Amino acid sequence: MNQNQRVFLFLFGGISLGLFGLTMLSLSAVYILPT
Repeated sequence: MNQNQRVFLFLFGGISLGLFGLTMLSLSAVYILPT
């Protein structure tokens, strides 16, 4: 149970961090590149 919770938290954190990184990357690209 504890191990399952740890794996789930790790996966959830990784996915949320990935989405956050992609969002920040796209935002920085929009701000840097001339639209």
